[in-house]
Amino acid sequence: METLNQYMTERSLPRSLQVSIRKHYRYFWSRRTVFEHEEEILSNLSTPLRADLLRFMYRDVIRRIPLFEVLLCRDPASPIRYTSCVDLMLTS
Repeated sequence: METLNQYMTERSLPRSLQVSIRKHYRYFWSRRTVFEHEEEILSNLSTPLRADLLRFMYRDVIRRIPLFEVLLCRDPASPIRYTSCVDLMLTS
């Protein structure tokens, strides 16, 4: 954070912009994983297992978006059929 503060000071960024940038980086750093090779780990999982893991990891975000909330309530084994860009239908 010290390097970021120094950069913004040297560039004479307005205070409000500095605050916004700090908030962004705090959020960004808080979401980073402790695993350096997360992409490799995920790519080695089967598709259903990877989907279960990602649904779990991003459940808070999914809950906030009504369009995706259905992903948390459905049986992972039942497929989702996309009929158009607007209509999403679950197949039984």
